[in-house]
Amino acid sequence: MFLIDTITGTIVHSVVHRRARGPSQIVHSENSIIYSYFNEKMRRNEIASIDLYDGYNQINSTAFSSLGRNLMTVPIVEHKTFIFPTGIGIMTDTETSKGITSKHLLISLPTGGILELPRAFLDPRRPIHPTQEHAEEGLIPYVPELPIPSETIINYNQSVFSIRGIVSSPATLESTSLICAYGIDIFFTRVAPSKTFDILKDDFDHLLISAVLSLLIIMSYLAKYLAAKKSLNAAWK
Repeated sequence: MFLIDTITGTIVHSVVHRRARGPSQIVHSENSIIYSYFNEKMRRNEIASIDLYDGYNQINSTAFSSLGRNLMTVPIVEHKTFIFPTGIGIMTDTETSKGITSKHLLISLPTGGILELPRAFLDPRRPIHPTQEHAEEGLIPYVPELPIPSETIINYNQSVFSIRGIVSSPATLESTSLICAYGIDIFFTRVAPSKTFDILKDDFDHLLISAVLSLLIIMSYLAKYLAAKKSLNAAWK
């Protein structure tokens, strides 16, 4: 696998996977590249994750330009490989309107399920021996095999077989991404990778908030009246 700079034509990074074959899926999002392949030697599916970083020096520029930057600077590459316990159909990632929400990886499974895997599980910086610094950053300790929790299957008991594609589209709300999987059947749903932080919960107590706000308004007018009365009494003394 080669990463090529399309501006200069130079090879940024290369990885050799011996005795690996397809079918292969690849997802490119921002500075991250995730791809899958079948390891013939170990007889298992694997997912590789690559992250690219500029380094420790901050670029003081108001606008990014591929032509204006230092083309000789080699990015820092973080790379890790994970074991996926079942077959892999289609892979894509979630998209939101502003790109603020965390990205999750969507994978169609041979069982008819669609897995929503948090990007944190595929972070190549996951440490084998975590430290306090890693814990503060929220990095999960490295485990070779990726989990498939039942609660991360977004289509629940609605099996969708022979999926030919998964389309992710941003919704009006930043927290929500619209997902459509198509093949023999069509499945549509919405997901919230970082929870619904911009939506009020169904059990939100509107009456209590309204009562508190009304009380604060009344108290502010009462305080204003008492302050004016006190000033008037002081002026007559």
